[in-house]
Amino acid sequence: MDNHFRPAANRLLDLLPELEWARLKTHLERVQMTKGFIVHEAGQHLTHVYFPTTLTVSIRQTMTDGESVEIAIVGSDGLVGSEIFMGGGTAANAAVVQNSGEAYQLSAQVLMEEFEREAVMRWLLLRHTLALFTQISQTVVCNQYHSTEQRLCRWLLLAIDRRPLNEPTVTSELLASALCVPQANMKKALTQLQRTGAIRSIDGDIEVLDRTWLEGHTCECYRVVKQESDRLLADPTTAYWNGQSFKGKGSMHEV
Repeated sequence: MDNHFRPAANRLLDLLPELEWARLKTHLERVQMTKGFIVHEAGQHLTHVYFPTTLTVSIRQTMTDGESVEIAIVGSDGLVGSEIFMGGGTAANAAVVQNSGEAYQLSAQVLMEEFEREAVMRWLLLRHTLALFTQISQTVVCNQYHSTEQRLCRWLLLAIDRRPLNEPTVTSELLASALCVPQANMKKALTQLQRTGAIRSIDGDIEVLDRTWLEGHTCECYRVVKQESDRLLADPTTAYWNGQSFKGKGSMHEV
């Protein structure tokens, strides 16, 4: 694995203490995925998990008629393929790459070996899953009760939170279905938002220019998801596991 491909690019891997990271890193493979690539379909047997670094993945619920709706976004905050360690083995939903980029690929077998050690990796995987549940449930509430503009602001903030800090651009290709609104309504909301100067939309890509404006005009759903994610996956300097604290990829020590 190339030395320049830093584990800090993924939040879960960055939280691993040195011993676990040293054991895991030889099994990680750097992969590239393009926008629209299907990581897995619903019902597909999963052989690998993916820790995104510079790409984002749309987790989508597919209907019997082939239509699909986005229920969550995963990026550098977590991993794709949690069904493996939750006991399912097959994908509950489809996963589609939103923005081209890179990820770490890890075999299901190695992941389960780490999970069964009952070390920090298990703690992180379970907490990430809880954060993902929060995002999914809040998305359902948001799509039901909040305006298109509020939902658009929420989606943009969640998306850029899960991408590198210097890449505040996301694709709008799947945006209407992600927010459960007609395409015409989405175009109107994007136009209105662009007039405020908060975003710039060019050739299907949306660049966030004023994050503060978006935060001030989104609904409470964004804050609920962010606060719960930050609580469950605390900063490496304050994270705790089984009565012990750990600091990134450093050695663990008693509190």
